[in-house]
Amino acid sequence: MSYGFTNMAWMWLWFAEPKNRLEFSLLIIVWWFSAAVISNGAGAAFPIITIQRGTGGYHWIMAVFLFVGYAWLLMKNLSATRDDERVPLWSVISIGLLVQFAWEFILFITGIRNAGLRTLVVNSLMETNLGAPYMYLIYTTVSKRMRK
Repeated sequence: MSYGFTNMAWMWLWFAEPKNRLEFSLLIIVWWFSAAVISNGAGAAFPIITIQRGTGGYHWIMAVFLFVGYAWLLMKNLSATRDDERVPLWSVISIGLLVQFAWEFILFITGIRNAGLRTLVVNSLMETNLGAPYMYLIYTTVSKRMRK
C-alpha cells in the first residue's frame, strides 16, 4: 500500500479514536519499516533505481493549502457558540504532524530517503499535515451521515 493511502487511513483511525488505535498504528508502522527493509534487501541483486521527488518546487502551493485548511478550522472555532461545535485543533495538528513524521523518519533511517534533517522536518510540517484539516472535515461529515 502506498504511503499516501496509509497516511489518510491512519489519520481517519486516529480521528475515530478506536479502542485498537495502538494495534492499527503499529501495523502501519511495522509495515512501512518492513517494506523498506525488504526492498533494500530483496532488491539488492537488481540494478539501482534512483528516484527523485521534486516537491520543494511546489511547497509554496502546499503552504497555501495548509494555511487555508487551518484558517478555516480556526474560524470555525472562533465562531463556535458551544463547546461541542469546536474542532480539536491540537489533535488535528498532532495527527497530521506525527503521521507524516513517522514515515519520513522510517524512510530516513532505512536509507531510502537520505535528504537530511531539513527535509524530514519540512515534509513533516507540510505534506500530510496540510491534508489533516480536510481529512478531519471529511471524517466528521461522513461520520455524521453514518450515524443517521
